[in-house]
Amino acid sequence: MESQLNKLVFMALLIGLLLPLPAFASDGAADIKRLEGVYKTQFKSGLVDGTEYMAEDIFEFLHVRDNAAYFKLHLEFYNAHVCDLSGIAKHTGTKGSFIFKDGDAEDICILNIQAKDGQIVFSDNDSHCNKYCGARGSISGSGFPLNKKRKIRYMPLILKSEEYRGAVENYDKSNPRQ
Repeated sequence: MESQLNKLVFMALLIGLLLPLPAFASDGAADIKRLEGVYKTQFKSGLVDGTEYMAEDIFEFLHVRDNAAYFKLHLEFYNAHVCDLSGIAKHTGTKGSFIFKDGDAEDICILNIQAKDGQIVFSDNDSHCNKYCGARGSISGSGFPLNKKRKIRYMPLILKSEEYRGAVENYDKSNPRQ
């Protein structure tokens, strides 16, 4: 009897080793929960006339659907130029990775938002997202340290904003729930 049990256990282990391993996909909702918050970085900037001022980059990221998050990105650059972009980013299936798409086929902004190496970094391979920026601004290559994350204490303001409501409405139109 013990011999048969050992054979069964051995066979089960062998079958388990021979079956293909599942892809290491990441759970979008868990990634959103881990990254949800507001990230801010303050720094000294200036104007061409020599005036200096304190500038602030801000990134808000919050759960909308299981695999989708609303984001709002505000980046400041020299001479008061800014990048402002908001919308719904979908989880890509890879841990900490989201993608936002906006625009038509010829001029589509494809923004990658990825948490890696202790940072949230933004990349836009073809620079089409720079249409949301002033002359000296660029989204690609910018980012925020993950340790700058804070709880969003003004959530009701975001949820009532036109940007948020419009982004969710557009997302739901193009991604109907089953």
